[in-house]
Formats: sequence, structure tokens, C-alpha cells
Amino acid sequence: MSVVDKSLLSGVSAAFLAKNEIVPAFKRDNVLTQIMADPLNEAAVRDLERVFHCKIQPAIASPAEIQAAIVQCFQSPSAARPGPRRLRPFRRTW
Repeated sequence: MSVVDKSLLSGVSAAFLAKNEIVPAFKRDNVLTQIMADPLNEAAVRDLERVFHCKIQPAIASPAEIQAAIVQCFQSPSAARPGPRRLRPFRRTW
């Protein structure tokens, strides 16, 4: 999910997002578009309005897509690309 504005993640833990199956996508004016597995969950929308201090515009995605986006957003840059392989020392066995 490349629509996620990572600046909206400050102050929010990956565990909170995963537990609630949500990802903040983008914010315009005082409205935050929140990608949710259950956009009809009014209690969650109210809680999110308190957490983010703005109106929430729910959008829908599957739980698997949301979890993948959370992993992608919180993955460190060095973990995103493979590092050098570790070589084992060479030992002659003869």
C-alpha cells in the first residue's frame, strides 16, 4: 500500500495499528483518511478521532493488506534491502 503518508505514523505504534487493523493513509485539512478492515466500526472511528485529533474518513482494505502495509511502514531501511552474506571460514579437511 503505497498511499500511506509515513509522517502520520509518528506517535502511533505498529502494535496499535495491527491490533485495530488500521493504517492512516493521508490527511487533507482536518480530515484523515484511515484505511480500516472494518470501516463501519463507529466506536473505532470515534477512538481514532481522539487519537489523531481530527475527523476520520474511513476507507476499506483487507486485514492482510493492512498488516502488510504496517510491516512495510515500520520496516527499517536496512531491513528492506538484503545485506552482505556472511561467509563461513574455509577449513581444509584433508
